Amino acid sequence: MNPSKIDRFKEELSVNNSKSYEESVFNNVVTFSLLVFLIVISVVPALVIAISCNRGVLRTGLVVLVAFFFSDLYLCNYVIRKYLLKEPAYCKL
Repeated sequence: MNPSKIDRFKEELSVNNSKSYEESVFNNVVTFSLLVFLIVISVVPALVIAISCNRGVLRTGLVVLVAFFFSDLYLCNYVIRKYLLKEPAYCKL
């Protein structure tokens, strides 16, 4: 065994570990940012509609919680009631 080969091998491993760590951190940050962006795009419209349509109603907090946790279902409910069923008293924005 040649000590110089061992030292060279050790340096290669440390450089590769550093590069893979940086790539892993970068990938995690990008993935997390994309996930947060998609959640914001999905949830914020449902919350705005829930707050606007239920202003002054006693159960506003409950409706906002439902809109937060089930934003897609809440938006589907809004579209069906507002535009398909055309309920006259539902959410006058």
